[in-house]
Order: sequence, then C-alpha cells, then structure tokens
Amino acid sequence: MDKIGFIGTGVMGSALVKGILNKRISAKEDIFVYDTVSEKAKALANKTGVSIAYDLETICSSCLYIFLCVKPAAFGDLLRSLGKFLCDSRVLVSIAAGITTNTIRRIIGDRHTVIRTMPNTPLLVNEGMTIICDDGGIDERSLDFVIKIFSSLGDTCRLPEGLMSAATALSGSSPAYGYMFIEAMARSAQRMGIPEKEALRLAAKSIRGAAQMVLETKEDPEKLRNDVCSPGGTTIEAIRVFNEKGLGSIVDDAMRACARKADLLGKDSDE
Repeated sequence: MDKIGFIGTGVMGSALVKGILNKRISAKEDIFVYDTVSEKAKALANKTGVSIAYDLETICSSCLYIFLCVKPAAFGDLLRSLGKFLCDSRVLVSIAAGITTNTIRRIIGDRHTVIRTMPNTPLLVNEGMTIICDDGGIDERSLDFVIKIFSSLGDTCRLPEGLMSAATALSGSSPAYGYMFIEAMARSAQRMGIPEKEALRLAAKSIRGAAQMVLETKEDPEKLRNDVCSPGGTTIEAIRVFNEKGLGSIVDDAMRACARKADLLGKDSDE
C-alpha cells in the first residue's frame, strides 16, 4: 500500500487523516504526520495510531503521497526545505489558497506530480466540498486516489486552475459567509425574544434545509425563493429589505475581494 504523509496537523490535516482511517482508505501504519509544533503531531498520532515523522526527510523518503497542509505564508519556506529531500518522484497535494501549480513546480522541480486542491472546513462533519485541479500531466490512478481521500469527507469538483481563485471565494471561504448569516439571523431573533440556543438551531437548520432543497430538487434558487414568497405575505417583506439594502451587490463585492486576495497570495509566492 502506498504510504501517505501529512505536513501540518491543523484542522484540515487532522480531518483528512481521520477521514482516511474512518473510510479505511489506508491503514494507520501507512500514514505519517509531521508538524513544526511536534506536540500537535504527537496528539494526532496518539488519537489515531498513525506514525510520527520527526523531520521532513522521513516524510519525503517514506511517502509517495505528501499532503501540504500549511498556511500560504509558510508555503515557500516549506517547498524550499522539501526540495532538499525529494529524490524520487512524489505526488504533492496542496491545500493552500492562492499558491499555483507553477509556483510549486518552480521550487521543487518538474519530476514530481502536483495536485492543487481547495477544501473547506465542513470536512470536519463529513460535509466538505473540495475543488481539485491538476497540472495536466498527472496519471488518473494518482488523481483518483486523491479524489477518494477528499470524497471520504464530503464531495469534490474538478475545475481548471484558472478558476481556483473564484472557487476559493465560492467554496473554500464561503462557510464563513454562511456562519455570518446564521449569526445575524440568530441575533435578530434573540432581540425579538427567542432564546439563544433555540435561535441558533432554528437559523442553522433553516439554512441547511434551504441548501438541501437546492441540491435535491435541482431547481433554480430564484424559483425556490419565489415559492416561499406569497404576494403581500411575510417572506416577501424580508426579501424587499434585502433588495433595498443591495444584498446581491454586497455578496458580489465580498466574493470578488476574496478572489483578488487569493490571486495576490499567488503573486506574492512567485516573488
């Protein structure tokens, strides 16, 4: 069985390790974890039974698949360090926003396969959405294996790399938008007298249900929205305020700002 290494054992790295084990994609003996904060790697190893790698050389020499689960700011230094130890061909899987395939290959060389991904945090509850692209020269076996890993914690979608910044705004960062909307709804409900616990549950369940309606019915969201709105009724009053305040424009501005930031992260890493 091909061994898998994880560099970085934060939220995403830990979730992926647990997903692999829960779905029995690989055995715990075939997974290695490394973190610059060794206590984090030890804690994950103690919980899951995977092996600790105490240095990058161990990961590079032992693992065919290497998941790079670090923040974009630390990515350049990590790649330069990896370049010292990557002797044989490896499959590198990046989850870093903005860091392009070309940037990775420029630092580590052309003999390694690079798969760029953008997961989101609902992976933690098996409802993740991961955008996956590749460098165009990857064999289907390696790509299928990586897709299988991310699919163990939700769903996946393959997009061209040129759309990754937009996908970051749409999928990678968007759970935060949902949390913000749920929070705003719940706080308003509390001000109207509904207890906090019930307000949060009602808001979250409503948003979850609305999302499920879009996915299962495959109807246009505008139609589903109109189905809720009766002329002269209550819902249409709320929609009227959203339209007056320019909710659509606010969302568009926010997503474009997010995508621009992803582009800037990529440009900064190229310098």
